[in-house]
Amino acid sequence: MIASRDNLSNEKHVSCITAGSFGDGLEMRGSELDIMYVHKFIEVHENITGDNLNHTKIHFEMMTENTSSCFTMLRSIKHVQGDTHKALQFCEQIGQEKYLSSILFKKCFMTETASTIRGPRLSDTRGLCGIMHSLHCNYWVKPASQWIKRSNNSWPDENTKKCIINAGVLFMPVGSLGAQLEELNWRITFSVSEKYLVYTFSHTQLICLVLMKILLKDVINADPTCKYLLCSYYMKTIIFWISEEIQPSEWTPDNLIPCFMRCFRRLIYCVQYSQCPHYFIPENNMFEKRFQYSERRDLLKNLTSLYSYGWRCIILSDQLYNIQNWPFNVINDLRFTYCEDFHKLLNSLDLRIHCLIFENYNNYRKVVKEIISCCSRKLQYVHIYYMSVICSRISQSITINSEYSNKHKYKLYNTCLSYLLLNLYHDAVSGWLMLASFFYISEQHKNCDKIISYSLTKFTLEKLYRNESLSDMHHEQRSLNNMNIFKRMGIVRMLKFLLLDFVESTLNSTLVPMEIREACESSEIPPLSYLSLLRKFKSENSRHPFGDLKLATAERRSKKTSFGTQFSV
Repeated sequence: MIASRDNLSNEKHVSCITAGSFGDGLEMRGSELDIMYVHKFIEVHENITGDNLNHTKIHFEMMTENTSSCFTMLRSIKHVQGDTHKALQFCEQIGQEKYLSSILFKKCFMTETASTIRGPRLSDTRGLCGIMHSLHCNYWVKPASQWIKRSNNSWPDENTKKCIINAGVLFMPVGSLGAQLEELNWRITFSVSEKYLVYTFSHTQLICLVLMKILLKDVINADPTCKYLLCSYYMKTIIFWISEEIQPSEWTPDNLIPCFMRCFRRLIYCVQYSQCPHYFIPENNMFEKRFQYSERRDLLKNLTSLYSYGWRCIILSDQLYNIQNWPFNVINDLRFTYCEDFHKLLNSLDLRIHCLIFENYNNYRKVVKEIISCCSRKLQYVHIYYMSVICSRISQSITINSEYSNKHKYKLYNTCLSYLLLNLYHDAVSGWLMLASFFYISEQHKNCDKIISYSLTKFTLEKLYRNESLSDMHHEQRSLNNMNIFKRMGIVRMLKFLLLDFVESTLNSTLVPMEIREACESSEIPPLSYLSLLRKFKSENSRHPFGDLKLATAERRSKKTSFGTQFSV
């Protein structure tokens, strides 16, 4: 779902990449969702030639002479619209040259909801995600050139290497701490390359990565003297190095504990000698200036103590402490695991970040093309899910009761209705409630009544709500286990039949009645509340969905056209 969403979110001038643990396909407790936007109107080059310049874009050249390894400055080379172009407004003049400021670049994307700068990230005040804005170089850069020939243990394989090299590198707006001209430094980032590497991991490698992250967040960080000294990126870097050093055949389930302890020993070694080389650019020691002497001493003491427990140190995490009482026998029950997977999806952020898919017609055409051309049935259902989400948002941007001619109104009416009929596939009821709102706005009250009555039938015992706990699902589990049809469905496809999701009102929605928007503080409205409010306002204001009936004049009633009758279905 993450890869499909990233693909659909790509626009002409910006690409969207899900980074961090979510981008690696790991949703863990306490993990933050990082969304990276890559701006395509700017291109970065290592060597400028006349042949590699797209004259519709702004171009910057890497200048690494006076920067730390893994960092660069970006010198302006060529632009289109003169010095008044937006990107060049965030450059600083040094002598005769202009350099792009990482600080000014970040600040230009600050909003009310993303107003806190933390390194390269703009933190979301809602705690939903962190936003990062970056630039792209289409070529593999010289500081990382030695990586291409370094690995000799068949990991990663040649096809993965080619994909990584062709993906190029990214540049994040953050400088080397304490460096000269820090505000003009940009960090060379390999987020896409690292995703390719993680996608090659075996199950044992993924478990080791998860265990190292749990060890860090739940055990190491539990000691106040060690908290925030390490980050999960160091854990992933250690896994990369060890994966390159040993044969892929060693990452087997039988070797899980030896592999985990090997990673733990490497972490202790890195802390002991204050050496944690970057995987792609080893000259960049990520532990340089990371610790004070006393901090490194306390951290090393803590790690050594934990290592003395052997693999059992991981049980100190409250996520795993009761592992001996886990009902391991249930994993053979496919019905249980299916319900468990569905429960995880209900509580996943994947169902909360639809806003990352821009609701425009290009995305609609793109997702339809994916549905038609995709050979995998599972991927088709994923794209159908996102098509439904996109259509829900597009339909709310169409103004039905406009001042245009009847012919144009008729066209808008049919267009909106067609999108609404395609917005019925991402859950069981919210699409139908949006369709009921459409008939309510169009003053087709009989059709509205029919849709509301049909929507009421969706609220049955086997239905599930987003963020519902597993303890609340006991009766739903029994229902699912008795329904063979659900066992043959994919997890995503089940959402259409079992999920009672929120009705999402977009900004300035033309379909969600103003009375409902005013009655609800949030743009995400529980489906039963939405249905109740719609029935209430319909009964109170059956002829005039907007405004107070006391203010509706006889003139308005007399001028009322037969619009609703003309388009009744």
